[in-house]
Amino acid sequence: MNQEAAVHREGTAGAVRQLWKRRFDHYRQETSRYWAYVARSQFFGFLFLIFIVSSYYYAKILQQLPTSFPYIWIVLLVLVPALAAGSVRTLLKNADRVFLLPLEPVMNVFFRSAFRYSLGIQAARSIILMLIAWPLYKHCTGTEGQPLWLMAIFVLLIKTANLLGSWQEGRFSSPGWRLISVGYRWVLSAAVVFALFGTGPLPGGFVLLAGLVVWAVVYKLGPGQRTMGVAWDYLIDNDRKQQYRLYLFFSGFADVPQLPVRVKQRRWLAGITDRYSFRSSSLYLYLFTKTFVRSELLGIVVRITLVAGLAAAAVQSAPVAAAVCLVAMFISLVQLTSLEQSHRYTFWLQTYPVDPRRKVAAVVRIISGAFTLQGIVLTLLMLLSGTGVYAAAPLAGLALGLALCATVMKRKFTASFEAE
Repeated sequence: MNQEAAVHREGTAGAVRQLWKRRFDHYRQETSRYWAYVARSQFFGFLFLIFIVSSYYYAKILQQLPTSFPYIWIVLLVLVPALAAGSVRTLLKNADRVFLLPLEPVMNVFFRSAFRYSLGIQAARSIILMLIAWPLYKHCTGTEGQPLWLMAIFVLLIKTANLLGSWQEGRFSSPGWRLISVGYRWVLSAAVVFALFGTGPLPGGFVLLAGLVVWAVVYKLGPGQRTMGVAWDYLIDNDRKQQYRLYLFFSGFADVPQLPVRVKQRRWLAGITDRYSFRSSSLYLYLFTKTFVRSELLGIVVRITLVAGLAAAAVQSAPVAAAVCLVAMFISLVQLTSLEQSHRYTFWLQTYPVDPRRKVAAVVRIISGAFTLQGIVLTLLMLLSGTGVYAAAPLAGLALGLALCATVMKRKFTASFEAE
């Protein structure tokens, strides 16, 4: 009887393994189609150009940079977000909480594959960022610096520990405890990176080990652990958020009908529309302004602006700071173009007795306004950083972006509207 149960369990595990393979194949085919649109837009060519220019200026800066430069803060800024952020991509769907619930005892096969895939992607990203910071580290440490392979192993260990911690956080029934755990992982990652690149592998390994022991003790004995088994709701919601961010990126290059709508109240910002005149000509302006301030798109632009501002303030080279701001503005403009797709499939807009051609003008106006505000903020930050004439770089990017909004973007939106 036990042998029959073992055979049945192994057969079920094989079916679960095939389920992951089918899910992953479908996901890969879907995303590869959108990546093809991204490639045709010359986005990768632009990134390659940025890479070449940045590499040149990076080398020039290192030649003039004193070895006493506080490189550790740049390393923290580059590495910690890549190491501490991120979660396991499970490819779970809403119906799985019902139909896969009986298979929960053998779902470890599914989740191990998901963990390996997520770790591979995020570890590669972490290593690439470490390689970017490596010339600065070697320049400032010289012969006292540690070998690349050893530091890469430690970076992979930190990333693996963070991903395991992120996975276990799904078992916390309290969002507050989950938030505390996330904050602790960020602080611990910063401490380990600081010790690793500041003093060496031995202190870094000690901080990592001590931090993991503390986390494990709190996880086992603390009051935050309540959920047993698979945290279906947390995993499904987490996967939905990750897929939304990916779709939002793709929507800047192609039509993405699968893009879900996530609404955030933000009453303090949504009140901007109260200033619009109450007439039919303001309908699309009202609608898309509400959509922008209540969607994830606003958060993305704000985060890009903050990261660009912090990076521009951290670097000592004015040309590099200017390049960072220009790249951030370009990425923001690409993301802002997805606003036009927000209500592409909203049926009720077809019933309004309003000239639909006003839609293009409203979207372009909102994108131009948001882009102008970002350009002004980055210009002010550049001025406060004392970059001199390079503070005009965001203004130049702003002028170019507004010209693109009034010409290329307007024609693209008009063609998209006529094709609907």
